[in-house]
Amino acid sequence: MSIVQVDTIPVKGTRNIVICKSCSKPEYWGEMRWLSGRCVCRDCYKADYERSTGKAYIWTDLDGKRPTMDEYNRQEE
Repeated sequence: MSIVQVDTIPVKGTRNIVICKSCSKPEYWGEMRWLSGRCVCRDCYKADYERSTGKAYIWTDLDGKRPTMDEYNRQEE
């Protein structure tokens, strides 16, 4: 019997920092949201809700610390 090694795709941890493709700001991977087929940061998600409904986003699920670009750059070194 032979052993076959399968390549795996690395999965980002929830605290890894990524760049939002919509606004180019850093965000934690675990905090990204799916919106109309796009993966966006909390700020873009909130802005889209407010733009499309004309109402303020009143829930607290998007609160919390945002990563900085310096933190992202240190992670990428």
